[in-house]
Formats: sequence, structure tokens, C-alpha cells
Amino acid sequence: MSAAWSIFKRHPGELIAGTVIALVAQYTAQFALNIVLMIPAHLMTGGEDLPEGVQALFGLAVAAAVFPLNAFFQIGNVRMALQAVRGQPVTLGTLFSGFDRLFVAVVASLITLFCTGAGLLLLVVPGIIILLGLSLVPLYAADTALDPVEALKASWRATTGRKTEILVLFVGMFIVGLAGLLACCIGLVAAIPVVNLMLAIAYEHLSGRAIRRPDAS
Repeated sequence: MSAAWSIFKRHPGELIAGTVIALVAQYTAQFALNIVLMIPAHLMTGGEDLPEGVQALFGLAVAAAVFPLNAFFQIGNVRMALQAVRGQPVTLGTLFSGFDRLFVAVVASLITLFCTGAGLLLLVVPGIIILLGLSLVPLYAADTALDPVEALKASWRATTGRKTEILVLFVGMFIVGLAGLLACCIGLVAAIPVVNLMLAIAYEHLSGRAIRRPDAS
């Protein structure tokens, strides 16, 4: 956590800007899609409230439509975090570099969601184990040339025997996120980059890559 905060303090402007742009784009897309779907539906029903089942379907449709956009910005923010961790120049343009790995990121994320959800439905504990084992999938998807299945396998291999450490990391990430949320939600724009950095540092260690410190010669 301290290492992530130290790195964040070297690049606060770029990392916060990347987070804000991604959040604004995602929520704007969600809002626009809700309007596009809901207004015609309300007109068809004479202004009456839609049945809960229909509202749920609309919600799923919006989430599915925005999912690729979320994956696109996730790739960009992951790459920015890795630039910071590796001591490379952190550029805001990296936020928009995700087209080359968008398909892989979307497919890998969907498989991860399915596997984790299935595990949680079974006995909860298997779902948690799967979540921990596949926690590095977004980083492998953004940082390597692996296909979706290979990215899942790489994450599982890297976390084998290290899931307790990943669980501790997740607890730390939760604490950081909660602190940002309690800071009138504004703190989230700093908490989210710090969380990304924490996961990037873990990825560098568990994937066998050596971290080049920002102050390294």
C-alpha cells in the first residue's frame, strides 16, 4: 500500500485525470443509453412505470452495451499504472490505447465473471478462490499478447500458492477504496489509481517481472 501511494504521488495529475475521464465517459454512456431505452418505453406505456422485470432487462441491456467501453478504459488505466510502476513516463494518451486488446479484454472478463459467479453460486468459497486466481487477468490482457484463455491460465499460474497474499492485497484495496468513498466520494478519484497501482505491483512480482523503480538510474 505504501509503495503504491509513493508511486501515485509522483504522477497524481495523469493518474487522476485518467480515472476521471474514464468515469465520466462510462457514466455518460450509461445515462445516454438509459434515456434512449427508457423514453420510448415510457411513451409506449402512456407514462406508467415499467414492470420491474422489464426495468431489470433494460438494466442488463445497458450494462452489456457499456461493458466494452469499461474494458477499453480498464486497459488504458492498467497500462498507465504499469508505466508508473515501471518508472516509465506516464502519458494520458495511454488511456486511449486499448483498441488493440479490447476483444481479448472483453472475452477474458466475461469468462472471469462467469467462472466467479458459478463458483459463488456453488459454495461461495470456490468463487472467492476463482476470483483471487483470476485477479491478474486484466493485467495480462492489457500487457501481453496472450489470447483470452491464455491470459486466464497465466493469471492462475501466477497466483498458485499465493492466494492468501492476494486476499490480503484485496483487503488492502478494499480499505483504500472505502477511505476514498468516505471522503465524500471525491477521494475515489485518488483511491482508484492507488488500487490500480497496488494490483500492478502485485502483477509485476507474481508474473516474474522485475520492477524498475521511478528513481532508478
